[in-house]
Amino acid sequence: LAVAVEEADGFQDAVFPLISNTDWSASAEECQGFVAELVATLSVQQRLAASGRTNADVDAAVPEAARPLLQVAIKTSVEGDAEKSASAARMLQSDHGMAKDEVQFLVSQGSVMQRMRQLTIWPQGIGRACAAIKEHLLGNKALQDALRRFEDRELTVTEVAAALRLALAVQDRQKALAEA
Repeated sequence: LAVAVEEADGFQDAVFPLISNTDWSASAEECQGFVAELVATLSVQQRLAASGRTNADVDAAVPEAARPLLQVAIKTSVEGDAEKSASAARMLQSDHGMAKDEVQFLVSQGSVMQRMRQLTIWPQGIGRACAAIKEHLLGNKALQDALRRFEDRELTVTEVAAALRLALAVQDRQKALAEA
């Protein structure tokens, strides 16, 4: 993972659009957190796409009876209550027959997008960050391998994002020490 983050230069091409397209003073750490979540979320999206499913397909497959519970999972994730969000996500899988990847994608995407909008990150900044991340997901072999290992270990999107946040923080510290 460290090699992948280094090859991606700390995802600066994704962090910069978030920092520069907002109505507030975003710290690099906050934007790196969003980037880590976007990388984890978009890697699940990439797996879904590889199996022939689009975002619209995934959304359309949500049973109407499950939508309120999906909103609870997203809302509690936005509020930072990972336990409640995970519980609602498990219920979506067990009670409504939804696939784990689909639930993780919908909850993580909904949560990160809502939090970025609440912080008034402009849509074009979000779009540019997502485009940069997708390029890394397609072209960075070390990142692909690291994410595949996480998938093999059945880590959740939240766990993958946490690992990516740590890797980004380590790289920032290493850069700061090298410059000092």
